[in-house]
Amino acid sequence: MTEILITGASRGIGLTLTKHLLAKQYQVLGMSRTQPAIQDQNFFYQQADFSKLSKNTAFFDLLVKDYPQINTLVCNAGVGRFAHLEEFSYSQIREIFEVNFLAHSYLVRAYLPLFKKRASGKIIFVGSEAALKGQKKGALYCASKFALRGFAQALREECATHGVAVSIVNPGMIANSFYDELHFRPGSEPSEHLTTEDAVQAILYLLEGRAGCVIDEINLSPQKKKISFS
Repeated sequence: MTEILITGASRGIGLTLTKHLLAKQYQVLGMSRTQPAIQDQNFFYQQADFSKLSKNTAFFDLLVKDYPQINTLVCNAGVGRFAHLEEFSYSQIREIFEVNFLAHSYLVRAYLPLFKKRASGKIIFVGSEAALKGQKKGALYCASKFALRGFAQALREECATHGVAVSIVNPGMIANSFYDELHFRPGSEPSEHLTTEDAVQAILYLLEGRAGCVIDEINLSPQKKKISFS
């Protein structure tokens, strides 16, 4: 059975995807700062704080050693911070790139030689509509997601002859806990936001597609775009 590693598995897209996959009898290794309340014989957990992992590169080597059977990566963990650039401290700037891009590049770097040796594997990035167009007060968030999207596109070309499929899903605004600590959120009407399930179904489509057919990118957006400010 396919063994899948999911980052950011404790809430939102990661948690919902994990539950879907376990229901389908996949084996899942979840990574997050806090352990999700999942009791399943096919679920394994690895504690990880992505804001600090780039300073501990040995972590990634040990991860591959402990879980060499992984053949699919879902790079989902992310952090959202929105303000004018000068309102960020230098440490906050670093954290956004650590979580949204750098740690995932390290994770892929660790597993990619194994995937190429097997001539199989899937890598799916969860990006954002912020990777498609720069937005006011989103300079750092957009930049980190642009970096992730460019990384995915380049890897797609690099891995094409090695049997490794690389894709990215770019959701628009999802009505979930991502906005709990922010000063805005999507509209409340069903046509004014996406749901976590919408994003998960797109990822499942990529995961369960035919080997040899690579869907490079999926962009999701609500029918109507509305932002509510608190």
